[in-house]
Amino acid sequence: MIRIGIVDDHEMVRYGLRILFEASDEFELVGEAATGEEAVRLCTMLKPDVVLMDVLMPGIDGVEATRQIRDAVPKTQVVLLSSIRDHSTAR
Repeated sequence: MIRIGIVDDHEMVRYGLRILFEASDEFELVGEAATGEEAVRLCTMLKPDVVLMDVLMPGIDGVEATRQIRDAVPKTQVVLLSSIRDHSTAR
């Protein structure tokens, strides 16, 4: 069983991913967060195997949250998700 965390500031995105993972026997959804700050706390407490992380969020963005998660919980893998089409927009 792969333990998953979802991080996105849009409720509908989290909802869609939640439905997808809850329908699977191979994944356990351990938590959700709407901000980078919440993501770091979630990962530190729950130590998911994988986090699906939005890149663009208010406050701490997905890139910085990923850095902090990797420092705090090195075994947690982070997959960055983005709807950015222009690569110059991303840092």
